[in-house]
Amino acid sequence: NALSDCKDACNNSENCNNNFEVGSEGPYDISGLSELINFGNFYNSSTVNYEMRLFSENINAVGAGTYTGTGNMIYLNLHTNGSVAGNYSFNNNGFNPNQNTFDGGYFTNVNMYNYSMGMVFPTAANSGNVEIIDNGSGNFDVTYSFNGTGGVNGCFSGEVTLYQGGGGSGSGSGSG
Repeated sequence: NALSDCKDACNNSENCNNNFEVGSEGPYDISGLSELINFGNFYNSSTVNYEMRLFSENINAVGAGTYTGTGNMIYLNLHTNGSVAGNYSFNNNGFNPNQNTFDGGYFTNVNMYNYSMGMVFPTAANSGNVEIIDNGSGNFDVTYSFNGTGGVNGCFSGEVTLYQGGGGSGSGSGSG
């Protein structure tokens, strides 16, 4: 009935349109399926590792491990101190990441079934920053900028489904 009620129901930040740009191209939508998968201490004992996958509207999960539809995705591999909320810099330590670092990448206009089958991989991040605010009840504000000047810049604000122990709709860390 009121704008404030609508904002509370959606938990969508006023300044975020749930999209990203790649250089001067875009915006690319990521207002659909969203997942946060807790992989625990996957890389080492000092980090708790999460994957955040943010898809465009026309992507669906069909059973465990399979996506359908052609669209966009932001993929963030977060190496945390146990909490998803925080500021992250790019992970330069490969398979021995420090706390509060990330790696990941993006897709634009890709058949996500091919991602599910491990036949395509996101364009990888090689630098950047991510900020995540946990608004409670599974709602997050995520802003990111990676791959330098002309790189990927965007935000997401909304509900994210949490999966424990590597479940979720996709399969495996990094390969989808």
